[in-house]
Amino acid sequence: MVRWILTSVFIYAFLKLFVFIYSFDERQTKKRKSKAERPRVRLATLLPARNEELTIAKTIESILAAGMSKHDIYVVCNDCSDNTEAEVARCGITPIVVPVKGKAYAIRYAIDTLKLFKNYTHVCFLDADSLADKQYFRAVKECIENDPLVDIVCGRSKSIPHNWLTAHRAVQYFMVHMLHRVSQSKIGALLVIPGAAGTYSVESLKKIVWRPDTGIEDMDATFQAQKLGMKIVFEPRAFISCEDPKTLKDYNSQLFKRWNRGYWLNMRKHGILWQGWFSTFNWDCRISLLDQNLLFIYLIALKVFKPQSVVSILGPLVVYVAVVLVETIAAAYAEKRWDILKYFPIFPFMRIYDSISFMATMPYIFVNKKEKSVWISPKRYEIQT
Repeated sequence: MVRWILTSVFIYAFLKLFVFIYSFDERQTKKRKSKAERPRVRLATLLPARNEELTIAKTIESILAAGMSKHDIYVVCNDCSDNTEAEVARCGITPIVVPVKGKAYAIRYAIDTLKLFKNYTHVCFLDADSLADKQYFRAVKECIENDPLVDIVCGRSKSIPHNWLTAHRAVQYFMVHMLHRVSQSKIGALLVIPGAAGTYSVESLKKIVWRPDTGIEDMDATFQAQKLGMKIVFEPRAFISCEDPKTLKDYNSQLFKRWNRGYWLNMRKHGILWQGWFSTFNWDCRISLLDQNLLFIYLIALKVFKPQSVVSILGPLVVYVAVVLVETIAAAYAEKRWDILKYFPIFPFMRIYDSISFMATMPYIFVNKKEKSVWISPKRYEIQT
């Protein structure tokens, strides 16, 4: 039975690779709007901010350097207890103070109550501790202009260098964006639009309900968009540099308490595991679980097949380390981050740690019926560029 399951998984993986190379997006067969019918693309930028006094100024400076006007930048401050609002004002932008707590509520308030975006066609979401690349908004605009059917543009993240933890995250970002999201975009099955690098049409924002119940509202919004049949595309030229956790405490807080729990909460909330048996998106979600469970698949294989020789036992581990090495070299070369290579010996262990953390969160959701992810804000640092 296990052999049949594994065989089925690998057949699906092969088909996914085939689709990645030869895919034909059925939605392209729909009648396109002519250029004359398309409204002029006008972008706004939305930055939800809570206690970001150390980072918000450089974030705004990067947005301005990328070509956005101060009049098109909206900083929504919620529950701030520091000088975030003063820093925003110092940058020449009037901060929008909203009487709500939490990123999801702030987004909802800006869209539904303040109706900030009636004069725009699209809204770019950025985090208040990230830096926009100088070509970010141009790349987003060109992506939309090249395909009028696009509802949401998914950008990508790069980690600002600091230590071995941010180097590990840099490799993760590279593999997720340049391998998984490229193929997912081809088959119309992007799993999550980064909250720090997502651009939504105003019409799509009216249909998506922003809720805080999963802790990662960007994945919840993506799942809703997929169910509504919206077209989401990945634009690798649109990238931001973001501040990632620099200590294991903050890393664990982000990974275990928010991202992983939020992932399982969304899987349960939207019925991904047991619904949509003919949905490419749902199947892509299921297959993506393999990426997080290589360690457990290996242990199950040892139990089932009972290898006798040292080679058959250690062989898969050697292959595993070799794969991590290839990924590290590819990320270092592509991102011109040669500092990543010196931290390679730590990466295989961090991948195992990430896998254990991912699986350890599942009981909180499916056994304990935990209803909400928890997010403790990590320590903020001044952005070093």
